[in-house]
Amino acid sequence: MIIKQITMLFAALFFGIYLHAQDFPENTNGNIEFSEVIKTTLEKSVLHANAKEWIAKTFGDYKSVLQFEDNENCKLIIKGLSNIEHVSGIPGMSTKENISYTMTIESKDGKYRYIIDNVLVNQTMNILGSSVHPKPFSPIDHKQNINKYNKAIADLKLIDETTLKKKAQKEHQEKIADLQRSLNDESICYQQEYEAITGIINTLKEAMQTNDDF
Repeated sequence: MIIKQITMLFAALFFGIYLHAQDFPENTNGNIEFSEVIKTTLEKSVLHANAKEWIAKTFGDYKSVLQFEDNENCKLIIKGLSNIEHVSGIPGMSTKENISYTMTIESKDGKYRYIIDNVLVNQTMNILGSSVHPKPFSPIDHKQNINKYNKAIADLKLIDETTLKKKAQKEHQEKIADLQRSLNDESICYQQEYEAITGIINTLKEAMQTNDDF
C-alpha cells in the first residue's frame, strides 16, 4: 500500500512538471518556429551592428555560424548550437544534448525581427559506460512520447491490484515506476530544450537594446 501511494505521488509530481512546461510554438506546417517583431527607437544600422556583436559574443566565432549576411538590407542568418546536459532518473544513464537551429535577424529603422526554425536535437546517451547516438529529432517527438507514457500509465492504473498475486503486484508497480521515470526524463528534456531556445532569445533582446555611440 505504501509503495502504491509513493508511486501515485511520483506520478503526480512528474505529471505536474509537464503541465507547467511551456510548449514549443509551431507554424502552420506543424514545424517549430519562434518569431517576433520588436519595436525600438534605434536605427537599423545600430540594430544590425548590435546583432552582429551579439552573434560574435554568444557563439564565439562569428564566421563559423554565419550562413548569410546582407549588410545593405540589414539581414543575418546563422546556424546556432546550444549544449544541454541531462542526468537521467534511470540508474546508470546520462544524456548530453545539443540543440541546433537556424536564426534569422532582420533590422529596420525602429524595429527588428527574429525567426528561429529548423530546430533539431542531437543526443549522446551514456548507458552503463556505452555511448549511443540516436538519429537527430525534433523536440516535438518528446511530446509524442510523453503522451504515450501517460496513456500506458493510465491503462496500468485501471488494473485492480487486489486481484493480482503478491509477485504480480510487485511487477505491476515496478512497471508503473519505470514508465514514470521515462515520462520524467522526456518531460525534463523537453523543458530544458525549450529553455535553451528562449534563453538565446532573451540574450538577443537584451543585446539589441544597446545604443552605444562611443
